Amino acid sequence: MGASLGYKFDRELNKLYKQIFGGGDRTFNRPGQGVSSGILFGLVVVILLILLGWFLFGMYSSPPTVTIRATSTPSCVRWDLISSSDIGDYLCVYGTVKEMDSNAYYATIIRFSQAPSKLIFVDAKYNYPDLSSGDCVMVKGTIMQLESNLAIDINGDLYECP
Repeated sequence: MGASLGYKFDRELNKLYKQIFGGGDRTFNRPGQGVSSGILFGLVVVILLILLGWFLFGMYSSPPTVTIRATSTPSCVRWDLISSSDIGDYLCVYGTVKEMDSNAYYATIIRFSQAPSKLIFVDAKYNYPDLSSGDCVMVKGTIMQLESNLAIDINGDLYECP
């Protein structure tokens, strides 16, 4: 009687398998047998779809926002006094925002002039929604060469001028 029930159960599983995956009969797990290739394939497809969704939605989510902080540190250098001789130096730099932008690498790019080869502030992680053209901002950071510009990575630490 037990063998008869096992056979009926196998037949029902095979019908279900045909409806879901199509194709011929498959033997489902019995002691000593492996997982059927159709079920394994289905699991792999589901896992890949989950990973693809996680990757796409994680990649295109908007960067977090940060509020500009107030400060009372007056010992900063104006942005237009920074030169290539300052590369590698850790400085406090300030300036009046001319324009803001973003690209594939940086969530925020702050320009103080439209002239090429000038100092810019960049932030790969954060947007600054309260920031607008004409605001005076400052940051402490290491001066670096970024393509044709000198740059400082803000990294969430943008301050309002005193």
